[in-house]
Amino acid sequence: YSSEYINIFRGIGKCPCCKMAMATGVERKKNGDYRYLRCSSVGNARPCKNTHHMNLRNIEQEFFGVFLQKDPKEFTSKKDSKTDYKITTLQTRINDISADISNLLTLSSKMKMDELEARLTALNKERDALKGELDNLSSSQTMQDSSPQDFINFKKLFAAVDKERSNLKDHLKVGKALEKLMEQLKDNELRLKIRTALPKFISRIDFDSREFAQFQVYNLAGQVIYTSLSNEI
Repeated sequence: YSSEYINIFRGIGKCPCCKMAMATGVERKKNGDYRYLRCSSVGNARPCKNTHHMNLRNIEQEFFGVFLQKDPKEFTSKKDSKTDYKITTLQTRINDISADISNLLTLSSKMKMDELEARLTALNKERDALKGELDNLSSSQTMQDSSPQDFINFKKLFAAVDKERSNLKDHLKVGKALEKLMEQLKDNELRLKIRTALPKFISRIDFDSREFAQFQVYNLAGQVIYTSLSNEI
């Protein structure tokens, strides 16, 4: 394992079989280092079916050269009618409880104190719980709405390469632009910036080394927004 080389997928790179983290490794070869991702369970001799290495260079080439060309709007989940309905239902119930509390206070002179306190405590407890649930749903939607801009900000890390690639006219030049990007990615300072920025618009990436050696990218809402091409193991 190469501790001096920043794993840009740390924290979001997961094994789809055992759900453990994907760790980076390196093999020293005469023609250069071979860097790879491998399930950390396998690396620690724990049982998992996701046993093969995955070529890290191939993954990074596709991640930056193909995945990052997507429309930023794709990072916002489609409107979830169920979530919208739940938010509306919660808000309605909270309003009803607030009205019940106001009515109880109006009738307080006609009720026993212990009965009034018990009913007010129960209503306030229910309202607080509903408010907490509502806040969680609302913050989740806010995160989803912010992800396209975070994605755009992320792409600015590679502005020079993006500009060069946008002017390309043939596949040979595309390859050269990608090679330039891969050279940039040797910079650990840049890799650290990437690792810090990715969780702002990606919740996780599943790396599956079985049969087709593919990875799937999930947005903040837990929806698949990209499935990679098959890579050689």
